[in-house]
Amino acid sequence: MLEQKFQLVTDDAEKVAVLKRMAHIWSGQLRDRARASGVYDRVLDLDISDDEAADAVEATYRDEGRWEDLIGLYLDRLEVVEDPHDRQSVFRKAADVYREKLRKPEGAFLVLGQALAEDPGDRALAEDLLHLADVTGQNDELVNLFTKA
Repeated sequence: MLEQKFQLVTDDAEKVAVLKRMAHIWSGQLRDRARASGVYDRVLDLDISDDEAADAVEATYRDEGRWEDLIGLYLDRLEVVEDPHDRQSVFRKAADVYREKLRKPEGAFLVLGQALAEDPGDRALAEDLLHLADVTGQNDELVNLFTKA
């Protein structure tokens, strides 16, 4: 029934509301978190800034080990997250997934390099980049990052 209503609604905000109601039913009454996450994915297609949907999808991706998808979610969220502190948090989450789950320190280096461009005074970030440059052999790139910062 809600799926039919969704098909009839033309306004994106109304579509998001219908989809969120569907997701609540899937996750609550029907206890099907995977289906709920799929519905929340549809919410994010309409509104990547929706925190509720992003949190639900993030949890599902983590639980299912969908690390590349999780990084994609983080990078998409960076398009809409404006608060500098929140942006740094998203950068760090993406870097942690690259480093710890995917064992790709080069990816972590790239993400943290973007974070440094936005907050050049973050000493902990600079130390992380120094370590990653040693691990990846990207010392020249590190010099370029520090020069730009």
